[in-house]
Amino acid sequence: MSPVGEGPQRRLVRAVKTAGAARREVLGEGRYVSYRHGVTGALGRRSMSPEFDALVLCLGLSELDGYKYVHKLGQGGHGVACLYENETGEQVVIKLLIAPRGKEELERFTREARTLRDLPRYAGFDWLVRGITESRQLPGLPVHYFVMERAPGVSLESSIKRNPPPWSWRDAFAMGRRIANALVSAHVAGIVHRDLHPGNIMIDDSRVQEERDDVQVDPGVRILDLGVYRRSPLFFWLEPAGAGDATFRPVGAVSHASPEALRDPRSVDDKSDIWALGVILYRLMTGAYPFREETLIGLMEVTATGRYAPPNVLGATPEEADVIREILAHLLRPDPRERASTGDVARMIVDALRNDLVARCRGAWFRDLYFRHRGDLVMCPHCRELSHPFGSRCGRCGVPNDDFLHWSCYFSPSASP
Repeated sequence: MSPVGEGPQRRLVRAVKTAGAARREVLGEGRYVSYRHGVTGALGRRSMSPEFDALVLCLGLSELDGYKYVHKLGQGGHGVACLYENETGEQVVIKLLIAPRGKEELERFTREARTLRDLPRYAGFDWLVRGITESRQLPGLPVHYFVMERAPGVSLESSIKRNPPPWSWRDAFAMGRRIANALVSAHVAGIVHRDLHPGNIMIDDSRVQEERDDVQVDPGVRILDLGVYRRSPLFFWLEPAGAGDATFRPVGAVSHASPEALRDPRSVDDKSDIWALGVILYRLMTGAYPFREETLIGLMEVTATGRYAPPNVLGATPEEADVIREILAHLLRPDPRERASTGDVARMIVDALRNDLVARCRGAWFRDLYFRHRGDLVMCPHCRELSHPFGSRCGRCGVPNDDFLHWSCYFSPSASP
């Protein structure tokens, strides 16, 4: 086990020192090149991450499972993602865990590999990056790895850098809808991501497919990095209770963490991912974060209040801006019980983009009913009154909603308020 308080860079150095003597004899002195001048002799190219490339050579990771190392893709709190390629040009991502800090980190890594490999193999779950192998360890070295498919496209973070916010509200909401539809797959599988941010979202516009009734067959989004995921309460039977939750410290990117995740990451459910989506939408519309403090304690206090500066909505009329802010507020409720679900978010965004929600909200009665039930409304085909589909009666004719034929027509653009 690593010394207490040891950082990732120091652990990498320790791993090199541990494995260096054994690998030096195999690789030869010429393979140990200067970090400052890049790893050129061994890899045949100039390196963009020379320190890590030198570590790959030192530990003998330049070839794994028939794939050759290309370059480092990114590094998170629990591992490093690297691009590998075989002789036919097929590319995969191999995630490496070098010198794990202890049993808990290794268990997280193993759970992530197993979960990605065992994802259901049917339509709808293609929006999560799949694993190809389980976690493996290199003989005699503190190095663990697993292979997963490479997600096409670019990260949302890269897209933000190329096209800096503020985005128009329609562009921001269109992206939010795609992310919400991809999140449905994770939440249906009982997976709470807990580290959703633009760096973990891959965007591929060429894959977007839509059908009638505003249904996205493929949102062109892939969600990455389940390193700190946990099972939602309804799916604890799939794993031992508390698996991967031995720590009470915040996990993931705290800038996108919900109030409950900052207090106790073991207590979160899928509503925590909805909060992160709200932060992403706010950032796309404003270029800033809704909650920003210098210290973790300060961030915990300000998120608990749920108070943030209302965003300036680019490209919106005053009426549109009011409705957009109302939708965003349902994603950033400090109480998770009052926060919208993934389906609620997708529904409200579609209504705002395509179903003329702004015009309908001019009626106070409709706006109150719509946002009280987060867009989950049905229309009585007998008297054309809108109401919530569960636990209510038609406000005009009094027929209970357990009459299936009476409540078979859902809210649509053609329904007149």
